[in-house]
Amino acid sequence: MRAVLKTFCGCCYPKYSSVAKDGEEEGGAPCPTRVGQSDGSDESEFDLENPPLAPPAARGPIYRCEVVLPETVLQEGSSVHGFHLAPWEKHEEYWEQLNQESPAQGSPVSLSRMQKAAMSEWCCMAEWLRRQGHRDLEPKIFDGIPDSSKIRQGRVTDCSLMSVLSVLADYERTFGDPVLRNILHPALAPNSAPPAVQHYACRLFVNGMPRCVVVDDTVPVATNGRLLCAHSAIPHELWVLLIEKAVATIMGGSYAMRGSNPCTDAFHITGWIPETFPLKPDCEGAPSTESEFMEMFDTAQQGFGNGKCVVCVGTTDIADATTNELAVRSGHVEGVSVSTGLVAGHAYPVLRCCTVQGRRLLFLKNPWGHTRWKGKFSPGDVQWQANPGLAEALNYDNTAAVARDDGSFWISWEEVLRFFSHFYIAWSPSALTLHSTTLHGCWNPWPHFVHSTLTDDTDLLAFNPQFRVRLKRAPPVNEEVGLWAVLSRHIRSQADYNSHFVSVSIYQGGSRVCCPNSVLEQGVFSNGECALVKLRNDAANSNSDFTLVVSQHGAKREFNYTLQVYTQREVIIEELPPLVPKSYASSSVRGEWTRRTAGGCSNSVWSYFQNPQWAFDVPPGGLDDLILFLESPGVSVNVRVFTGAVARPEVVRSAASSGAYRRGCCFLRLRELPPGPHVAVVSSFRSGICAPYRLAWHSSSAVGLTPQPHPFVDGALAHPMKSLVQQIQVGRSTEIQIRLVDFSKASGLGHMSARLQTNSDEGEVPLLELLSAHPQRPAPYCVKLRPTEADQYYQLSGAAVIVFAQLVPGESYVLETKVPRNRATRDAKLYINSDKAIVIDNLTSPRNRRR
Repeated sequence: MRAVLKTFCGCCYPKYSSVAKDGEEEGGAPCPTRVGQSDGSDESEFDLENPPLAPPAARGPIYRCEVVLPETVLQEGSSVHGFHLAPWEKHEEYWEQLNQESPAQGSPVSLSRMQKAAMSEWCCMAEWLRRQGHRDLEPKIFDGIPDSSKIRQGRVTDCSLMSVLSVLADYERTFGDPVLRNILHPALAPNSAPPAVQHYACRLFVNGMPRCVVVDDTVPVATNGRLLCAHSAIPHELWVLLIEKAVATIMGGSYAMRGSNPCTDAFHITGWIPETFPLKPDCEGAPSTESEFMEMFDTAQQGFGNGKCVVCVGTTDIADATTNELAVRSGHVEGVSVSTGLVAGHAYPVLRCCTVQGRRLLFLKNPWGHTRWKGKFSPGDVQWQANPGLAEALNYDNTAAVARDDGSFWISWEEVLRFFSHFYIAWSPSALTLHSTTLHGCWNPWPHFVHSTLTDDTDLLAFNPQFRVRLKRAPPVNEEVGLWAVLSRHIRSQADYNSHFVSVSIYQGGSRVCCPNSVLEQGVFSNGECALVKLRNDAANSNSDFTLVVSQHGAKREFNYTLQVYTQREVIIEELPPLVPKSYASSSVRGEWTRRTAGGCSNSVWSYFQNPQWAFDVPPGGLDDLILFLESPGVSVNVRVFTGAVARPEVVRSAASSGAYRRGCCFLRLRELPPGPHVAVVSSFRSGICAPYRLAWHSSSAVGLTPQPHPFVDGALAHPMKSLVQQIQVGRSTEIQIRLVDFSKASGLGHMSARLQTNSDEGEVPLLELLSAHPQRPAPYCVKLRPTEADQYYQLSGAAVIVFAQLVPGESYVLETKVPRNRATRDAKLYINSDKAIVIDNLTSPRNRRR
């Protein structure tokens, strides 16, 4: 049973959401005893959903899935919210084109509601500097190395982006890696002299690759002359406002871009590996023990100190958060906790991460530049006096911090776990010395999957994008993670944001996963742009072949994606071919398990054969390949295929089977089937479950599934079966002359079964024989139970049966019956089920017939 993380934890950022054989208890959660309702009639037991389809060569395109090439995926990713984002490698050519076209001045980015309320005008930075009295200053992208202390958040709810810019600025200052200075460039041919608008190219990772996002230096200005967007404390430094405008462009073309998270923003700016940890124990994916939380901190601290990652934290709802006067004056609408000083639904950059005097501590800063933590180790807290030497060890001036609120504060890891909801880490692949492989694709959910009765791919992965990964060498023994896989969903319009949940998971072996059983590493579903899964070396267990599966929860949507795989050693990655080639024929039938036909698994053989049966003929020459899927949401199911015209009880264990019962869907693939008739039996694990099902097939040549009559149900079978019921006298021999009437004029034999049901299981087994009405003609092909099985079934059910018979349309046949008289047997009925109409021509005793 696939472990699907369906309980998503809440945050202001994108939300995130883990079998048995016959005779054994089924896997997964307990099945409900009833997942559907039956009104007592079985009229909807079968439904021929659509007729069998011939291969495309004979009938035209069938279930044709469009193949989208990687270059097409990247080309489509250039259009985002109506903006054209050229590949970064071609940005110089793009600049020349822009210069020739003389782009219009002004900004295409719309304002947030808070900005509109205070807005005076748009103004280019050269003109704004002049109005502020800085006539001797020229706008510059960077004035030295970026510094987090210089970042000022504007009237925009982008605390996430400001947090990321803060940690990246300090990363660049500490480790000398120009992660910010490398992404901004001026136009190749500057426009006319100031105060003309200047254009800049910002390199952001968008839709699978670094792209050129064109922005200008016009800024929204308030009536008091202050900037309403994020900016640097250095008046003429542009990098903060340019990156914010570029990110606003790809996030919908508006400063009203609430809904991102630090991992996504860091991914856009750097392309680094995003990893999100929920901190609340009730959230899926969160550590479950205290030691795991401590290990999380230690791992982040080690990576932070070695320049391998940057870190942020975030809050969600806080019970006593309320409107804060200072925040409102600054243009911020988020509530502030009265007791803790923390902002609800807010991101904070981690500027320092260390362990001192046995205490795990983080140094955070509110992107607003004010309003800070009030608890332990906050500025002026008694903990500083109670722990002498701690402030000195941290190089922290507590007295100065008390005097000036710049939004920064120390906080213990224990308090972070108590009050914060998420821990965000962005890992640098180059710092981790990882090899990378990038693949681009489109999940076109295929008509096979769209027509499925399952709501998503929880129980059916056969038609998902899947990739074989082969490690050339085992990962280093000193490395905890052997493989990182990042799935990024491409965004082209505002409707794509937070639209549905996607993930990538890792399975053992390198073959296509159809109906998942056990997952090696389950990815957490995210409705953000990125989802991560890691293959830990202890889980890999020295294996070298794995399958990556792209998945979505609660939806069957088409979307483009990029899959980036990072490993310590070189790997071979290839996309697995589709399960069903285009040349195959496909179709499906629908039915329902009712109270009388839900026989359950074969632990009880006679109960098992009450299940619906479907017959099909393999054409002459045999069938190279047949694929069957049995679906029933929430029900554990199995399908068996019997060779021959009859599903015989004595061969139930040797029949081809889909294996252990699986929740929601099971899969059976048969190769090189011999020509002739076959029967498929569909069953749920538990008997008595009333539920609909869908049986879909895909084959190398067209076949057709039709309901198979059988006698193991006490009573008449449902439509489209044709049924007759005849009262039989006890103690007398009776001959019933029947005839098959082919009203459909379809060629071929008719099929029937018969059940002689008594009210007792005592005495001898009643006589039930099928003969030709013409003595000179041979008896029809007829299958009965073996004597020992017939006796056993009579003692269990009080019935004698003809399992299967073939009748020629128009020919007459005789059913000979005799129910022995005894003190217990008082009543008997004959039930005839067939796939074509049968009529009774005569009812006589053998003596009258001879006369």
